Amino acid sequence: MPCGYDLESCAAVHRAQKLGLRPTKTLPGRNGIPRPVQWDGGRCLTCGRAGKLSQAIKGGRIDYYCHACQDKTAAWQAQIRAEIAVILPDCIAPARKPKAVTFTPDDLAGLLDLSDAALRLRVACIAWQMTPKQAAHKLGMSRRTYYRAVTAVPDMARNRRSA
Repeated sequence: MPCGYDLESCAAVHRAQKLGLRPTKTLPGRNGIPRPVQWDGGRCLTCGRAGKLSQAIKGGRIDYYCHACQDKTAAWQAQIRAEIAVILPDCIAPARKPKAVTFTPDDLAGLLDLSDAALRLRVACIAWQMTPKQAAHKLGMSRRTYYRAVTAVPDMARNRRSA
């Protein structure tokens, strides 16, 4: 951690106190002293609802969850970490710039064979850095069109019957 504390100490001392979280789950630690691993009850930094933010130590990192937003995606985690970095700049290193996406002519030529909906979905995934399901939701694509686009049924990716 940039603040000089280990992960558990930073979560308990810096983050939990600053975010208004209280410990709700503990595990036995060294010398039988319980150590907190989950905190609840803070105000969510994305939706603003009080008592909905949780933080937990999982797999060697601190994960956040909002019980109102019910969002566990990597994009939401990155957003909440960026907002916490503003509050606690000594605890969270600045976010790295995303790697630039490069395409070869062969990659782009592969897009020419796709149907309209499949092409829109593929381009949306690339542009927004999302999974196909997330991009289809953001595009407002129907479930039927989404499944036809991802299964690449020719000329069936439109909401109409084919001849």
